[in-house]
Amino acid sequence: MICCCTGHRPNGFPWKYGYNKEKQTLYEKELVNRIETYITDCGVTEFISGMALGVDMDFAMAVLRVREKCPHIRLHCAIPCRDQTRLWKEHSIALYKNILQQADSSFIISDNYTKTCMLERNRYMVDKSNYVFVVWNGECKGGTWYTMEYAKKLHKSIEILRLDKLI
Repeated sequence: MICCCTGHRPNGFPWKYGYNKEKQTLYEKELVNRIETYITDCGVTEFISGMALGVDMDFAMAVLRVREKCPHIRLHCAIPCRDQTRLWKEHSIALYKNILQQADSSFIISDNYTKTCMLERNRYMVDKSNYVFVVWNGECKGGTWYTMEYAKKLHKSIEILRLDKLI
């Protein structure tokens, strides 16, 4: 069984991402709890991260934390383009590389950035997954919303963690 996660980048959070320790800790604990629930209740053994800043990389890190207790689970990284990190800050690139080194596999959608590579990555993740975990701020626009709607059209099992309700 496979679960992917889609969610917002740091600017899509209803709090200042990375600065509100209380909310950030609650959110990160909830990611771990949901992953553990997918493992125990649904038999999920494989998780897919889209490897964007924000939710995607937080989800990947949470999977890696859970893997310390559950070494049978696997992390797969779906990368929209080879140069995804070209505009990122050094610390984000270092985290990205660290996750990739610990991942069980990675798949690159496009050699170069295109207007559609992010959407193609999202569709790839949903197509491969039995479960789609959505970390959503409640806005009906953008990549997270699109991916959730795509998963609904494919009748995937969807679970939503509402960021605006978490605070």
